[in-house]
This record gives sequence, structure tokens and C-alpha cells, in this order.
Amino acid sequence: MRYVAYYTYIIQEFIEEKEWTHIDSNGDIIQDDGTPYVFPEYSWWDYYYGRVDYTLEYIAEWLSDWYEECYTGTSYYYDNASTYESDASIPLKTLIHYSQNIKGRDFDQYNYIEEEENIIAYGTAEEPEIPIENVDTTPLLLVSAHKDRLATDYDVEWLYDLLVPNYAGDANSEILLVNIDGKHASPLQGQDMSYFSDIVLPWIGSQIPS
Repeated sequence: MRYVAYYTYIIQEFIEEKEWTHIDSNGDIIQDDGTPYVFPEYSWWDYYYGRVDYTLEYIAEWLSDWYEECYTGTSYYYDNASTYESDASIPLKTLIHYSQNIKGRDFDQYNYIEEEENIIAYGTAEEPEIPIENVDTTPLLLVSAHKDRLATDYDVEWLYDLLVPNYAGDANSEILLVNIDGKHASPLQGQDMSYFSDIVLPWIGSQIPS
């Protein structure tokens, strides 16, 4: 993901040109007209001689296959097939935004690339920063899974450390970090959800005066 993020704006322009909108629960890339995109049959020589657009077709096909493997079948990333079957789709705009933040190493709004589009969306030519330092009054519960390769323990702890000073001395707000065993979808679809009843629900209850 970090390597691909280096090329995020090239990929963004490519996706917009193709008019792709999202990846559905079958792992198919869906076009603006609602139909699945059919990948052409490429040979190794097509890639070698540069007949494929910057190999972006290949990246897109890999992403589609990765999603299908992770969400609809047994894979390295998830514990078993039955637990992680999902009807969810992934908007490609969300993936692009995630990639932009990896590339820029900060929290920014979505960058539409074209200044005119950013001005329409935000009133400025550049996308505004999301000011994490302003998050200081809302109770927050961060949940991470030890084997999550997408949002690693290191990343979640970095965010936690970034937020903690904002809450110093504020008795009306709280921030809590919970680490569980499992992988990326385990906090939502894991076989053992006891952490939710043992930790999350009591914590939510403690934040509600009534």
C-alpha cells in the first residue's frame, strides 16, 4: 500500500478516466453505468513492452482479486471463510483518499487534484488539513487488532499518542485504547466478540449520565 501510494495521483486520474466507482462484494470493479469492468486478456509481453497503461490495469485487477480473497474466501488476512463473508462494497474514492493520506503522511481532506474542484468543495485551491489537535472533547474508544496488516498496532498507538495530550486535564472527556487478538475485520466480525460486551458496552454506558 505504501509503495502504490507513491503513485496515488496517477492512479486517481486513471480511475476517474475509466469512470470506476467502487469494488462490489464479488470483487468486481463497477463502472459509472453500474456494470462490472471486464479486464482485457494481457500477456506477459504486453506488460514488458508497455502496452498496458502504466500497469494500472494490473494494479486494479490485483486490488479486485485481493478484496475478493479477503472478504469472500479463506485467506492469509482473515481467520476463516464463514466469519468474514461480507456484502460490503468499497468506494474507490475512499481508497484514493486513504492512499493520499499515506503519501502525504498527514490527515487532509480529499484532494480532487484540479484546483477548480477543490475550490468548489472547500473554497480553497488546496485541500484543507483535518486538525486532529481540535479533537479534545468527544469521548473516543480506539480498537485495534494485533494481526491487522492494514491498521497496525504501531499506527493506532501513534494516533493514540497524538490524541492523548489533547485530553489532558479535561475531566469531561476520555480516550481509551483497546487491543484485541485478530485481524482487520475481527473487531466487527470476529468469532470472539466478548471484548465488545466486556469493554465497549460498559465504557459507552459510563459516558451516558442517565
